[in-house]
Amino acid sequence: MVLYTPAADIEGRINPRPHAVKEAKAAVIARLSAWTPATVVGEPDANDGQALNDDLQFIWSAVDPLVRAVGEYAQQTLGLSRATVERFFTDRVRGALEGEATYEITAAINDRLARAAAPRP
Repeated sequence: MVLYTPAADIEGRINPRPHAVKEAKAAVIARLSAWTPATVVGEPDANDGQALNDDLQFIWSAVDPLVRAVGEYAQQTLGLSRATVERFFTDRVRGALEGEATYEITAAINDRLARAAAPRP
């Protein structure tokens, strides 16, 4: 049994336990604020496609920990299962972008390069 004491209440307000989602949010804001997205200058080439794919990887590596923190917080406070957190809150942004968005960028660059290399009549 935990006894309520005014000192404990005051201590909890003065030195609250860190909120994992707020910490993850601050981390993602700091990372995204420091990030400089790729800029395509002139005719796009394979390096530009790779740079855009790198941007997507950077985004998911920054945002996925925040999504995971929300899942873990929901597990702690609402009783979500570990399996639910793993399935629905882990690598979700990566799963949405890797292999789909990155494929489309790579395919677009490859198509442009193939058209540019094709002989003109």
